Formats: sequence, structure tokens, C-alpha cells
Amino acid sequence: MEGKDVIIVGCGATATGIAIAAAKVAKSTTLVFRKPVWMLNLHTCGIHFHFIFHNRFTALMLPYWKSSGVVRGLHTWGSFIIRGFWKVTEFLTLREYDYPPNCPLIPTHPLVEDLFPGISLRLPNWTELIRNQKIIPIKSEILRITNEGEIILKNGEKKNCNLLILGTGHQINLPYLPKDYQHLIESDGLHLYRTLIHPDIPQMSFAGFNHALIHQTVVHLGALWTTQVLKGKLILPSRDEMLKEIDEIKKWKRVNLRSHPANHGVFGRLMPYADELCRDMKVNPYRKRFFITEYFRAYEARDYLGVEDELNGGLRHQSFLEMYFIFFAATAYIVRGILQSNKKISIQS
Repeated sequence: MEGKDVIIVGCGATATGIAIAAAKVAKSTTLVFRKPVWMLNLHTCGIHFHFIFHNRFTALMLPYWKSSGVVRGLHTWGSFIIRGFWKVTEFLTLREYDYPPNCPLIPTHPLVEDLFPGISLRLPNWTELIRNQKIIPIKSEILRITNEGEIILKNGEKKNCNLLILGTGHQINLPYLPKDYQHLIESDGLHLYRTLIHPDIPQMSFAGFNHALIHQTVVHLGALWTTQVLKGKLILPSRDEMLKEIDEIKKWKRVNLRSHPANHGVFGRLMPYADELCRDMKVNPYRKRFFITEYFRAYEARDYLGVEDELNGGLRHQSFLEMYFIFFAATAYIVRGILQSNKKISIQS
């Protein structure tokens, strides 16, 4: 790329990463894209993105394919709360971008549409490169390439180009999968039961396909879930029931989520998915000790450290709900005992 006129097609994580590398050595770097996408700030208002997106409260703001009645009600009757939350989040996110006025990289669609595993993380020098015109963003499409190496864009612009790089994403390709099962791979991925297994692919689990914005945690839970199936401790539904659920979730994703070759994944819906796996394994999904931390503090890998011990017969993790119940039950028992003692003393007197 050194000393060349580089044009990168795309606007996602791959394209922006290449653009930053090219801007350091290229003669010129141009980013051509049809639609701008949202990026996650490492910090928004001084808060790390992990603490914003990986908690139960934010999870309530996202639709899920198997939402409870309460969550469905919130998204129906309390939709103004959902819209308000995301509008504030979008406003604060854009403020951190600090793009120049009328920058074509400013997205106009809702942030939730881009909350999938391939979402970009805005690197520290990204905005500086845009402001200093080290990277030139152009919202358009390539119409044709001339024999002289000139790129003609749909908006009428012409750009010199020595190196054209396509950072337009990927398609799911599983060459190791026997040909008898290749037909199960669709344009938006391989859809699985619990995003882990397919009833028509025997003796194979796809731990890692269940990727989310916090990847290692769900992969670990998925591996534990698979282990329980192999040990016979987790009884699966019938083939027809699993295929029915796979089909229902696949249709929901195609209607409600952005089209993406990895639509089989979990996206930003870590919490309800992790809860689902825990309940299947008969493990307490609520891992925090207090109500505030349970709903507003980010979930991390360490919150699930005790899951394996619980599966191996260790002490069951007690959630904040159980802790509160035990506390109030013990308090009530003590108060009742004191009242009865006082009553006996009064009678004797």
C-alpha cells in the first residue's frame, strides 16, 4: 500500500481496519461504501462499552426471539421507554464520534440494527484520520473500472486507484462438513438448536457459532451445555421439536435483525441466551448478589466461574432473589420468635 492510491470498499470492521493501516503509508486512502454503520466507542461519557451493553437492563431494551411476557409487554406498551433509551444512547455515541459536519459516515438508521458480532470498535485515531482527510469517506458505489486504473463511482466522481481492496464481509463456509449436510448452510449461516447443534448432524456441536458481543463467555457456556448433552444429563427435545424451534427463530431473525451472513449467532443478546443455556443445565442464571448489580452491572466471564462446579455437584449459586428470600424468611422467623416469647412473658406476669 505504500505510496499508492488505495480504495477500500466497505464500512465495517474489516474495511475500517484496513483503511487505518493504509492511511499510515499510502499516497491517498479512500473508503467507498453504500451505507454508513455504527461503531462502538471504547468509552462513552467515560464508561467502557462493556458496562453499557453487557448488563440485564440493556438486555431488556433489545427484542429477543424468546422473550417473556413481561419483556414483550415492555416492547409493546412501553415502547416509548425503549425508543428513549436508544435515542439517548445514539446521541451520546455520535457525540463521541466528533465527525466533521455533514460527514457521510454519520449513520441515520437505529443503532440496534448494527448490534451484531461484527460491529466495529472505533479506534482512538479513527476520527483524527477522518478530520485530517487522511481517509476520505465517500458514500457511493463503484460503477466501473477503466483500463487506466481509474474508478468511476455511481455519484459521478472519478478516483485514481493503484490498489482496490474489497472489505465487504464474508460468507459462511464449512468445508469440513460432509457434503450430505452442506445443504443445511443457508445464505445467513447454519441455523442450529440453541445455536449449538443440529438434530440432523449427528455427534457434532458448533461451540463458537453462538458468538455474541462477549464471545468467550457464551462459547464456554455452550461447551458446558454440550458436555451435559454428551453425558446424558441434559435431555434434548425430539427432532421435530428442535427443527420447529430452529425454523421459528430463523424466521424471527430474518424479520427483526439486519441481514448478515452470521445471522445464526447471538448478536448483542448475551443475557437472555446465557439464561437459556443455564436453565437447560438447571443452573441458576442469576449470578449477582444484589438487585442493583444484577440488573445494572456488566456481566463478565468471572460471573460464570462457578457453573462447572455446580454441574459437578458443588454448591448451587444463590441469586439475589434467593438471598433476599432467605434474609426476609430468617428475619420473619426471628421476629415471630421474639413476639411469641414476649407473649408468654406477659401471660406469666
